[in-house]
Amino acid sequence: MPLIALVHTLVMVGEERRVIAPGQPLPELPAHDATALVAAGMAADPALDAVAAAAQAAHDAEAAQDFAAAQERQRLARQSTAEPEPEPEPAAPAKKPKPAKE
Repeated sequence: MPLIALVHTLVMVGEERRVIAPGQPLPELPAHDATALVAAGMAADPALDAVAAAAQAAHDAEAAQDFAAAQERQRLARQSTAEPEPEPEPAAPAKKPKPAKE
């Protein structure tokens, strides 16, 4: 897949100078030119961007799992060192109502 220009890029195609607008595919370039354009942030390789996005998504998912596990460890640590809650006192027995005098 060809590189995509991110900025206006002047290239030589045969004997002709062409200005490639941002978002347009660049013509076939020598490897060192393509590498330099990508390294400078002037061109993007959609195939590499897709691979990088997938790797970033996998990294984010792993980080979220690590964070959830760390939270659970902290919760368990706090729970194990917390003072026990006092036992509720038993309720006093209910008094029987006195029969009404007539």
